[in-house]
Amino acid sequence: MVVQTVQTTFLSAGPRFRLDLPTDFFPRPKLSSPLNVHTTWGARSFDFIPWEIDGGMVEDPLIETRTDRDGRLVEVHKQADPPPDVWWLRWPLQKGVLYTHLREEDGLEFADTVLRSLSILEEGPDADVFLLPEPPLRSAIAAQPGFDEAASFWSSEGRPWSLTLRRPGFVADGQTLIARNLDPPVLRAGTDFGIELAVVATDVSEGRSLLDAALASLNEV
Repeated sequence: MVVQTVQTTFLSAGPRFRLDLPTDFFPRPKLSSPLNVHTTWGARSFDFIPWEIDGGMVEDPLIETRTDRDGRLVEVHKQADPPPDVWWLRWPLQKGVLYTHLREEDGLEFADTVLRSLSILEEGPDADVFLLPEPPLRSAIAAQPGFDEAASFWSSEGRPWSLTLRRPGFVADGQTLIARNLDPPVLRAGTDFGIELAVVATDVSEGRSLLDAALASLNEV
């Protein structure tokens, strides 16, 4: 396997990891992290998508633009297929786009609360993206499915072929789980860094090679 060395961290920052991936993978990952947009409830996913794989919001019309607390332009889109009502907030950034959404129970008026309570940092030569929430926004990361954060690398060849770093991990260090009943199959492995690696591949043998190479090269920077 011909490899490239990539680096990533998470949207809520640190630590930074280095690992090897096939050369046909995009070097910049999709990043996802949950934030509560209300004081004690209402977790919403915040997702950074690199320009190389961002599909935009072709089907969901742009209804207005606003600015966030740092003066960045933010697009507001209305989801095309209600009910219920859903609005999408879309920040064009240096290396990609940040997305989140508001639901019917939030109301579009809550967009201003989100925009004035979130700072976005883009640091370093690769413009790493970090989110700095202030109340009522706060981290919603928890040790339960759907409330973890992830960094996902994708193949540039358009096939189901990806590797995801997930925090917190749900697989013990040194353990590997293989879901052969899924199509495509999914392989998951625990690490001693408190994160989990998950591979989606066209077959188990191919996925195992990718997972083993990533585990052998994984290190904190």
